[in-house]
Amino acid sequence: MGNDNSVIHNRFFYKTTVSDVLDEWDYQPTGGGEEEGLIFHFFRISSEKEVELIRRHGDYLNLVFN
Repeated sequence: MGNDNSVIHNRFFYKTTVSDVLDEWDYQPTGGGEEEGLIFHFFRISSEKEVELIRRHGDYLNLVFN
């Protein structure tokens, strides 16, 4: 599956069962180089309807939640 310029983007979805975790958190990579200054913001969702993702990025979320 590609986007407007035919570049393929791999998407990874994980289903986990946990307790006592943050709803949101940031992660700063430590690899240096092109990673310098990057900050990734992560958050949990509890259904595929909870967020709207761009360019069909959420097409397979229903498989995770079912």
